[in-house]
Amino acid sequence: NNLEEIYNLEDALVVAMQMNAFIRHAYSVKMANIAQIVNVIAPIFTRPDGHFLQTIFYPFELYSRTCGDVALDVNWEGDTFSSGDHTGIRALDVAATLNTQDKRLVMYVVNRSSENAMETNISLNDGNFAKQVEAHIVNGDHIKSENGFDTPDQVCTRQEHLEASGKSFVYTFEPHSVTALICSL
Repeated sequence: NNLEEIYNLEDALVVAMQMNAFIRHAYSVKMANIAQIVNVIAPIFTRPDGHFLQTIFYPFELYSRTCGDVALDVNWEGDTFSSGDHTGIRALDVAATLNTQDKRLVMYVVNRSSENAMETNISLNDGNFAKQVEAHIVNGDHIKSENGFDTPDQVCTRQEHLEASGKSFVYTFEPHSVTALICSL
């Protein structure tokens, strides 16, 4: 029907930026919910013969599965861009949480650039990285990529492993992507 919405990768980036804003404002945002789960304006699209996961499903799933119990105050500097009347917009949108029980840091980064990968130095003020880092990346071939019944995996989450030790490491965030870096401390 006319109420159903098909989302693209741009929409997934916006969802992740909203999640990052919730984390950065955790002192006042104590709970956030999504009302529509299936069809209409939802992350899961169904019909009698099957379903597919919309692009916006992946950031919701990623944050809900990995978010820690403490929101961290993150300081970041880097490239900016302008859009319309707005200047100084950061190319990387960043938030982070800590799972205190598992001693696991999760950094959520949205690279808003549709063309540029962003090499970034990630460092801790206190503590050390304990080698294993999982990178979960939500991305597609281009910013307008969308999933459908015939193309269900144009945008999805893929996983990479890397190592980091000491107080810092370098990571390159893909253009038009959402990345969760899960770091043991």
